[in-house]
Amino acid sequence: KQRPEPYSLFFKRVSHLAAYKVLHLCKMLDLNDSIKEQAWELMKQCLSSETYLMFDRHLDQIVL
Repeated sequence: KQRPEPYSLFFKRVSHLAAYKVLHLCKMLDLNDSIKEQAWELMKQCLSSETYLMFDRHLDQIVL
């Protein structure tokens, strides 16, 4: 069995952490499922295509 490459493992972990944080924030704000889905889609877009947002920022800042 091949081990995952370090970058893919890193992004998988960041993605899981971001999903947890988005879900937790939406739950605390009592947002409906539609808005939760939109928030997660936006977060995925930021992580995959807008990577410059990650520079010099903590993941919590991007989630907010």
